[in-house]
Amino acid sequence: MLSHGIIRKSASNFHSTITFANKKDGGKRLCVDFRQVNEHILREQYQLPLIEELVDRMDGSLYYSENRLSSAYWQVPIIGNDKYKKVFSVGPGWGIYEFNVILFGINKAGPPFKG
Repeated sequence: MLSHGIIRKSASNFHSTITFANKKDGGKRLCVDFRQVNEHILREQYQLPLIEELVDRMDGSLYYSENRLSSAYWQVPIIGNDKYKKVFSVGPGWGIYEFNVILFGINKAGPPFKG
């Protein structure tokens, strides 16, 4: 993740704990517990559009497109100076890191993917 620019070293005072979840393929998935951070982030109220409304809006269109993103949340960079809040530590002596991209589990991460 460091070599791909997903995370970078951090000197933040914020800190969230991590765990690893087992994946179906036998691999491990990094999970960061952002519950304490989320308590301090104001939630935006938004509603996903109804599929019927989306279909109606496409009626009469000449072109349609489709995007399939691998690791979708990791495709969207964190803009501004909010990175210091998305910090985790792997353990003593391993350093502190912060995310350069939005990630699942953080309040306000979903709106870029709504219809």
